[in-house]
Amino acid sequence: MARSGQIQALLGDDFALDYIGATGDCFYEAVARALSYSPSPSSFSSSSSDDDRLPLISATALRRIVASSLSQESYDLFQTAYDARVAGFEFMRRINDLPTLRERHLVSGRDVGAGQCIWANDYALRTIATELNLCLHIVDEESGRASRSSSDGRTKRRRTTAAATAAAAYEESSGNRQRGTFVTIRPDTRSPIDKRDGDAGTSTTSSRKNVKHICLQRTRRQHFNLVVQRLEDGEADQSSLRGIFDVLPSRMQELWSYKDNDLVLSEDGKVEKCA
Repeated sequence: MARSGQIQALLGDDFALDYIGATGDCFYEAVARALSYSPSPSSFSSSSSDDDRLPLISATALRRIVASSLSQESYDLFQTAYDARVAGFEFMRRINDLPTLRERHLVSGRDVGAGQCIWANDYALRTIATELNLCLHIVDEESGRASRSSSDGRTKRRRTTAAATAAAAYEESSGNRQRGTFVTIRPDTRSPIDKRDGDAGTSTTSSRKNVKHICLQRTRRQHFNLVVQRLEDGEADQSSLRGIFDVLPSRMQELWSYKDNDLVLSEDGKVEKCA
């Protein structure tokens, strides 16, 4: 598992890992913790307001979001994956209907133990990304993908030499020598979530403005930690850490080959146009 030193070599000296306990709720707790850190005013563009900022949400509430989003189609897909013995769907062994599937997703590992709850899978990640209007940028040590396209199928841009060198060094130090280490999960603009405030059958796009960004590390044991940025020297606390970004820092944009509406966050915290 990569340590904070490796994250610093990858992203810069002001970045570090915020380790999450291995409770079975690690993804949900990482997102909840990211929302709990007070962002620096300079991390928001001039068009941002307090109304654009996400509210504090607990890990339990995030589980509830995923559970409530499950449909009969979701159940059928999970059951098909389980029948095909796809890894990660063993939890379906004693689930025979949609209500039970929803109930099981509400069970927290902190209450019953990490081995007795359902861990967040790609469905959960995409649901949270869409519901909270987030881009999840994952340093994925588990990934074995050979493709350099992002998770929404878009072809990635070529990294700069500095970013490519840092990425190769991280992959070597973490034991992951396969491409696909840097994964982005975007909010789904085709989701029914977009239709809630619009006319029936008409998808709205207003909720896809002001997308926020969270950076996570996923280890080879499928455990999530949060990547944070220290805003000032001294002892780290909630006021001096940034876990969510309005504009993705330029180094992250290079590593994840992500273009954020031609905006970058410079090293001094100012929002600038891409060159």
